[in-house]
Amino acid sequence: MTQVPNQSSLEHLAVTQSKGRHYAEDEDPHRSCWQRDRDRIIHSSAFRRLQYKTQVFIPHEGNDHHRTRLTHSLEVAQVSTAMAHRLELNVPLTEAVALAHDLGHPPFGHAGEQALQEVMLPYGGFHHNPQSLHIVSSLERRYASFDGLNLSWETLDGIAKHNPIDENDARMMHYVTLYDLPLTSRPSLEAQLAAIADDIAYNGHDIDDSLRFGFFRLEDLTFIPLLDEIIQEVSRLYGSLPQKRRQHETIRRLIARLISDVCATTIRNCERHQLAQLSTEAQQSLDLLRAFLKKNVYRSKSVMDKMNQGKELIRDLFSLYMKGDKKLPEHWQKRMKTDDEDARALIISDYIAGMTERLALSLMETSLS
Repeated sequence: MTQVPNQSSLEHLAVTQSKGRHYAEDEDPHRSCWQRDRDRIIHSSAFRRLQYKTQVFIPHEGNDHHRTRLTHSLEVAQVSTAMAHRLELNVPLTEAVALAHDLGHPPFGHAGEQALQEVMLPYGGFHHNPQSLHIVSSLERRYASFDGLNLSWETLDGIAKHNPIDENDARMMHYVTLYDLPLTSRPSLEAQLAAIADDIAYNGHDIDDSLRFGFFRLEDLTFIPLLDEIIQEVSRLYGSLPQKRRQHETIRRLIARLISDVCATTIRNCERHQLAQLSTEAQQSLDLLRAFLKKNVYRSKSVMDKMNQGKELIRDLFSLYMKGDKKLPEHWQKRMKTDDEDARALIISDYIAGMTERLALSLMETSLS
């Protein structure tokens, strides 16, 4: 296993002082501002709704153990904080960015996002990244003094830069300007770790879920150098164990190996520049795994059929709301008192993006009955 070298070169790179919040607040004597950010995200309604949003497989369809968008976010937080601890970086900031990175995802995974992108094209488009910022800045309404969660500047910068910033996205650029987020600089190392942890977590847990559903066998992954090495290692040490336990051990070792690889590579990089990343060899293995999962799982007929049904449902709901054939809940109707079609479309997309799958399905059923 890759060993992590001396970490002293990283110590000065951790974020230790915040640039503050958009709305001034008194500090908590017992928690840092980033611990408060993490706590606010966990207690938000948007975070709880992730429990019933698809990661890859529709929640609760025949199996209670596969990942949802919520459990994915928790695993990303675990992987990213493990690296932040080892690198002596700002752990609460890393955790806050990781927990918030998918808040803006609509129901039905990336298919749901594609559907909203299509219907919102005449109104400025849709992407989950600016939607995450919109949720923590405006849509969450839990505090007496402000809309949103009033997160620290560092957490907002990390959420914004979870994906490359699209300067043509009006909603994203609104928040870039509002919070004075620099377009040309990288996010903090903490936010970079959260982004890499996203890749590590979803590749690891998608192997686990796909094996459970019988999409492929573990032996089908031996063409990937890193996985071949780990599979052989586990077979040599634990060949007498049942297949399921060997699968779990393989995935556990894969995640641990990738965490160590990121830490070692990041320390070497920081001698020259601030960049968290995997080594070339580990990245190549992860790219091979991603391509394999895309072909054999994400694009499989069973998954695509469900996702296409979700896309059609979202398109239909959007059309019904835009025509006025279906009414929004009362507190959302108050926001709809405008003749501006673009504004109405944005409000409807906000509502649909926040839905869980079961709410979307229920609303569609009542429309057809």
